[in-house]
Amino acid sequence: MRLIPKKLLITLTRFSLVVGGLIIAVIAIEYSSRPFLSRYSLDRYRIPDAKSPVSCRPSDILPYEYTPNNPEETNSLGMRDKEYSVKKPAGVKRIIFLGDSITAISRYTDMLEERLQEEFPGRYEVLNFAVAGYSLSEYAILTQKRILRFQPDYVVLGLCLNDSGSTWIVYYDEGGELNFYKALSTRYTPLSGWLYKHSNLYRYLNTLFQRLSPSVENNELVLSGKSMSVIRQTLADRNIPLRALLFTHLMSDERWTPNLKREYYKMTRLLKENQIPYLDMKTVFPSDERVRFRNTPDDICHFNGQGDLLVTEAVYRYLKREGFY
Repeated sequence: MRLIPKKLLITLTRFSLVVGGLIIAVIAIEYSSRPFLSRYSLDRYRIPDAKSPVSCRPSDILPYEYTPNNPEETNSLGMRDKEYSVKKPAGVKRIIFLGDSITAISRYTDMLEERLQEEFPGRYEVLNFAVAGYSLSEYAILTQKRILRFQPDYVVLGLCLNDSGSTWIVYYDEGGELNFYKALSTRYTPLSGWLYKHSNLYRYLNTLFQRLSPSVENNELVLSGKSMSVIRQTLADRNIPLRALLFTHLMSDERWTPNLKREYYKMTRLLKENQIPYLDMKTVFPSDERVRFRNTPDDICHFNGQGDLLVTEAVYRYLKREGFY
């Protein structure tokens, strides 16, 4: 057996002692500071009455995910879709959609697949990986950790104007009840999620960072730009074409507030900087007729059955122009 050189052994021992000392120090600081940081308990960050339109659960890599095998809601893979095999069938091309509630709850991905099956029987599958409440950070994680094993031939981002924001986190409380909590100030990771749940000190520092940050909006823009770049580069490395749909609010142009205009500019800027071709859905819904496509009178984001038809036709034509089929 080959022995470890003495110098290397000494170095490794010193490194282990330093790391171990730091861990012990952090644990000591955490427990000693709890009496002074009691106001930063996890319950302070809980969002009362927050609910998801689809049953969800905590995730090992995401703020939350849909619960699999939920009748009338999700398939065995936790998708708002019919059943698909992980392995792509021979001779089939797959189009994967990522998005938030607009893509998760509407029917345009189902209707697009039906349209393609009529035109190209047995040659296309359209998989819907959208989850209500997700943003660009989660789309990046899904791109890196989940969707590639399904062997997509094309990927489409279903974006909306608040996708540069942060995503709530889901935890079970001691009584087994599922609760939503305010988002982190940084991109979610398994470590940050664990610390957020268990550490008063971490929640305090996270809150302090948000207060001291010159601009939360600028911070979100930087993080969103990095996430979009990760999506683009991950797919480009595998020669998988990426396109986007930019969904805007269902109200006439003259009713757009300055904040909505700013969010619209922010998202179009991110797409252009990352050189991602996109279909602006604002051009699909006629300005003076957008109200009649709302799912409910007060819902300015989600569209009704007529909107599904309009979106399906527009997406079908756009992806055809882009060479998807």
